[in-house]
Amino acid sequence: MLEDNDKLDTIVVPIREQNDEKVLKMKNWFGVRISENRLKQIKYIVFYQTAPKSRILYYAKLKKTPTIKNDGYNKYKFEFSGKVKTLNNIYNRDKNTKDIIIRTVRYTNFEKLNNKNIHYLREAFE
Repeated sequence: MLEDNDKLDTIVVPIREQNDEKVLKMKNWFGVRISENRLKQIKYIVFYQTAPKSRILYYAKLKKTPTIKNDGYNKYKFEFSGKVKTLNNIYNRDKNTKDIIIRTVRYTNFEKLNNKNIHYLREAFE
């Protein structure tokens, strides 16, 4: 399990019903709830496509510290420093393990996530 908070530089956000073309055209992401103490650590945003795809495929490098949306819920806007890029497909589960369900943001390390040997979500959060 990833426990060293200094290494958690990536936020994983669930997205629903987004087609691949739409994700690749995005320039920012709104409405992310995140604690203030994590803001300075986050350098990447990764998109987990919920069922039926149930995979991580896309990510973006962040431009700067996110800006807060003043709606009383501490939601932030993340601006991307470039285009959304693809990772190797990281699927929800393999046949030997239970699903990892991502319904809200999760944190991981980008270097670990970008490792070509990672194929399943549980490996990204170990």
